[in-house]
Amino acid sequence: MNVRSWLQSSCARRIALAAASLPLALGCADPDVVCKTDEFSYPNPDGVYITGPERVGEVLLFAEHLSFSTRFELELDGLPEVWVGETPVSQPGLELSFQLDYADPQPAGAELPEVTAVLDSGRTDNASEAVAQATTILGGKSGAQGSLSVAPFAVCGFDSGPDCCPYGASHCEGIATLALSRAVDLFPPVRIRYSGTPGISVYTCLEDERTATWTFEETAP
Repeated sequence: MNVRSWLQSSCARRIALAAASLPLALGCADPDVVCKTDEFSYPNPDGVYITGPERVGEVLLFAEHLSFSTRFELELDGLPEVWVGETPVSQPGLELSFQLDYADPQPAGAELPEVTAVLDSGRTDNASEAVAQATTILGGKSGAQGSLSVAPFAVCGFDSGPDCCPYGASHCEGIATLALSRAVDLFPPVRIRYSGTPGISVYTCLEDERTATWTFEETAP
């Protein structure tokens, strides 16, 4: 089946299923209308992976301050005016990387205490392609570096739900909360540096495509 036939059959199935409720909201259309060219332009088979701005921060954990939390708010605007295919928007994610070290100079090779890092989107589902929560251990035998990734939102299929972005939407949004904690121990204060970047794959036509953009803010929990 060529791409034109696949798009037509995909849209036809969706419209047939939803004709009584929201045939336009599903974002299906004839391929020539989607690409708005005299000669059909094939969609990008791999999509375009769009990343947002990077945010960085650091925190000290010590005997009187054993835990820390912060909240990230993410918004994705400017999605394609018409969504093409079964999975036109996929792999939404927020990835955080960490670097753990002592706040003050210590002897070379000094062991680092364990710090638990949890990144939670607050969603109740945990699908394989839209992980809701992730945990890692920094320090100890795990080493000074680590990373976590969750999906700040999931993308709805045919059925919309409270924790997903509706099919055909021009705007999606979500959150993620980072929690860091260490146990009571005799180790000196440690510093955790973190940096995060959101990203998503958008499946668009090669012609007349809109450019999606991320807004990525850090707020108090």
